[in-house]
Amino acid sequence: MDTQKICRFCNKTFFRKASRLLHEKTCDKNILKSPIESQILQTGAGEAHDHGFQLYKSSLGGVVRDYKLQFMQRISIDWFADLNEAVTQDAYQLLQNLQHREGKLFKWYLTLEVTFRQAKNPNIITDPPAYFNTRPHEHYLGNTEEVLKNKMKVLVEKIDSYEQSGSGWVVDNFVSLIVAISKIPNYRQRKKNRVTMMITLIVTKRK
Repeated sequence: MDTQKICRFCNKTFFRKASRLLHEKTCDKNILKSPIESQILQTGAGEAHDHGFQLYKSSLGGVVRDYKLQFMQRISIDWFADLNEAVTQDAYQLLQNLQHREGKLFKWYLTLEVTFRQAKNPNIITDPPAYFNTRPHEHYLGNTEEVLKNKMKVLVEKIDSYEQSGSGWVVDNFVSLIVAISKIPNYRQRKKNRVTMMITLIVTKRK
């Protein structure tokens, strides 16, 4: 066994050295980890956060953005409750904040990053993690709370399907939850602007 891929604190096995080094920084059995680092990595509301989410990627002048919530603390045995809180509370608050700042003209989807372990050998962890996506949703349609509850069901079904694939994998930990945002063009405003331009041209020609 390659000892460079085994956590020095909990003996978990990783397929890549880089993943092992990242894990060791927040390993529960690492008594040398910084208390300040532990506080920063907690999920939940913070002054510079959108209820635990931070802007992770942005492109096209902010038209497309990814907000990421890190699950750096170990999930509990009842992982459903941990995921449900992140989706129906943290993601909900992020979407409400975005709506308040920018209006409803955007669509979004969720991406959950999960590590699995072998039931027969808990030291074997999936590397890279598994990624589960939901379908995009246009924010101005439907009740956000109900939509997020449905997205939660979709993610749970995908996790269950992965575990029941026959390979012996069970949930080890959640790595991150991403809310991917893309703005929707305001076609009504565009139409209004075109009408205004046409009226202006007609008035100008008459003069």
